[in-house]
Amino acid sequence: MAAISIILLIVTIIVYYKTLFLFGLFAANFAGASDIIKMYFPFRNFFAISLRNGQFPLWTTDMFLGFPLHAEGQGGFLYPLNIPFAIFPSWVAYNYVFILHIFLSGFFAYIFIRTIGLKKTSSLLFSVVFSFSGFFAVHNEHMNLFNSAVWIPLVFLFIYKIKNKGVWIILGGVFAIQFLSGFPQIPYYSVIIGFIWLIFNTRRIRVIINYFLALVLGLFLAACQIIPTIELIPFSARSGGIAKSQVVSWGYFFKDLLLFIYPYIFGNPAEGSYIRKDSIFGENCAFVGVMVLLLCIFGLIKCFKNKNMKFFITMSVSIISIILLFPYLYKYLLQLPGMQYFRLPQRALVFVVMSLAFMAAWGFQELKRFRFLVFIVVLLELVNFSYGYNNIIKKDYLIEKPEVVKYLKKDSDLFRISVNDQNLKAWIYAYCYSSIPGLRERVQFMYRNYLPENFNMIYNVPSLNAYSPLVPEIKTKFTNVKYIISSSDLGNGNNLSLERKLDFNNLLPALMLYRDNNFYPRAFIKKQENYDKVTPVRITRYEAKKVVIEKDKNIDGYLYLCDFYYPGWEVFIDGVKKEIISFESIRKIKVFQDDRKIVFVYSPVSFLLGLLVSLFAVCFAVVSLRHTRINAN
Repeated sequence: MAAISIILLIVTIIVYYKTLFLFGLFAANFAGASDIIKMYFPFRNFFAISLRNGQFPLWTTDMFLGFPLHAEGQGGFLYPLNIPFAIFPSWVAYNYVFILHIFLSGFFAYIFIRTIGLKKTSSLLFSVVFSFSGFFAVHNEHMNLFNSAVWIPLVFLFIYKIKNKGVWIILGGVFAIQFLSGFPQIPYYSVIIGFIWLIFNTRRIRVIINYFLALVLGLFLAACQIIPTIELIPFSARSGGIAKSQVVSWGYFFKDLLLFIYPYIFGNPAEGSYIRKDSIFGENCAFVGVMVLLLCIFGLIKCFKNKNMKFFITMSVSIISIILLFPYLYKYLLQLPGMQYFRLPQRALVFVVMSLAFMAAWGFQELKRFRFLVFIVVLLELVNFSYGYNNIIKKDYLIEKPEVVKYLKKDSDLFRISVNDQNLKAWIYAYCYSSIPGLRERVQFMYRNYLPENFNMIYNVPSLNAYSPLVPEIKTKFTNVKYIISSSDLGNGNNLSLERKLDFNNLLPALMLYRDNNFYPRAFIKKQENYDKVTPVRITRYEAKKVVIEKDKNIDGYLYLCDFYYPGWEVFIDGVKKEIISFESIRKIKVFQDDRKIVFVYSPVSFLLGLLVSLFAVCFAVVSLRHTRINAN
């Protein structure tokens, strides 16, 4: 096992040496404003900062009108392997957590395949194909998806061994870890496909019951994440599920099967040469290489009667067929509870890759000659492809403040910004010029000034813009937006004044920073709802989970706080709890002349309930495992 671990570690170092040795922040295939910069790193950076300040990151004031970021889930704040964010600088922790999961994906795959009967070298090939496949390479920028998919081999392993006493408890723990990673689509698929794998191996009722007990235990263990997320969904843009247009967009077609052997047949998006508009390269590519497919064919010929071979053949063909026919089948598939919240069924290709890796490993085991040469060819094909997804972003990109941030920091008011990149003009310029090696770094440094969604969180600049599938729609004009960053000329009308203009030598559209001279303060009082006149009030303390407002006497009416109305927020007026009214998705309360001190406090019942359920489940699992061990002895 030690030798196998060393080999996996060596391959990981060869492919991701820039990430491991901290040349910069891991950036997958695009060293710029990708999902890493717009979501995964800002969320985890916020997580790290909150922990160092002695707080749990339940709420952020820097995105939308304030937002329950833990409930959103994609930060993975309770995912056990995110512990390094509490220890190291955020960008260092990000790199090391990624490297750890690359290694674990291969290690878990090796343990699984050895358990079901393959020899050591064949098992190593299986683990290499699985963890360094095109699926993991193109998805390594989606950290939560990646972290969740790594555990799939262990799901299959413990289902295979579920007949043994106590194994269902461990399986429940693996399900929980997948859910806590922050990408529910992968554990959702794991539960369904895992059940099919179970039925394939046994029809014993007691064992099937154990499987469902494992699922229930997993849900209970992950309740600290699941319950807050369920509470958020009705407020989000996905409250009714994903729109039909999104469900069937970005399809998977027969021609995409070519990506298994020739990933860049339709162009390389990193070079700006990807020519297709009907699909997303990073969702459809599951490259495994020519040699792996030849080994699959050889394995099918030699081991077709093998029971497990039949399962993995059936699984891969079935999943590919469902994905290809998804536009015609989605009406029926959406009848499955929860399926309406997921898009891009191509993410199930991870199970196809696992199947191909299994068939190739069996074919490799049946080889009598040239085994070393074949293994090297497989390794070279996969490493060559994965190596293109080892870009880094220099830490100066994160640490050095953009010019627009330096300007905004001079304003001591409580305010938000809004970014108006009309027709994605600045983003398109940045993306296109970034395909030119000599300009990539320079252009991306410039583009930071546009503060893409959530990137603003790194510099603690509150922005109305937010990048998340669970962010609600904006329903109010009381947004507290004082500055607008625009890629086009908005003129000086409508109470806007041009404060700053940044020119980027035609590499990007000039950035116009406008000030809204009639912006609404963060908190104010209106005598009556239909009054236009507002009276600002003094905010003496403004934190993520607590807001303190001092009101002058002889003023009454309705106090508006331009923050998101959301369950868990309570208000106390001079120590007495009062009701918060939802007004266009912000908070409103009734105040009287004698009222002086208003305190808003965030203490979500959903999180506390979820935490209690999870703690109960942990105690149950520990006691049950201990009881099982005692009985075994």
